[in-house]
Amino acid sequence: MALEGEYLMTPAEMLRRQEQALQGCRRCKLCEGRTHIVFGSGNPSAEHNLGFMYEKGYGVPRNPSLAASWYRKSADQGYPAGQLALGRLYFEGVGIQRDLVEAYKWMYLAGRGTAKAFQYINVIGNMLTYDQMSEAMRRGQMWEPVVHH
Repeated sequence: MALEGEYLMTPAEMLRRQEQALQGCRRCKLCEGRTHIVFGSGNPSAEHNLGFMYEKGYGVPRNPSLAASWYRKSADQGYPAGQLALGRLYFEGVGIQRDLVEAYKWMYLAGRGTAKAFQYINVIGNMLTYDQMSEAMRRGQMWEPVVHH
């Protein structure tokens, strides 16, 4: 599948976008004079972007497992881009064990906020049994976002 949107940004563009998204948050700000990103918990956009950077190796060592962890933090808060990314990793088996039921669940949840998820839903849906599809839908319907303070 072709990548678009956030996936085409350079690391510098991602950092600038993140600085704008963080606005006046002292907990999540990029520290003055530092070269490393300091993120607080609870900012799903920042967590998604950090996952992307670890997945691709932009400005940090490539680490698919760590990418999956950051995507999960973002996804758990209901951030559609994080849900899409986590679902894609479950589908591809990158950084986490391949699990088509979990992939479908996350794509189902992301589908409420991103059209790209519907493409994955169609592909994954054709690979699942009726029971697997039922389980994925049940998990998606039972899911609730995690609130960070």
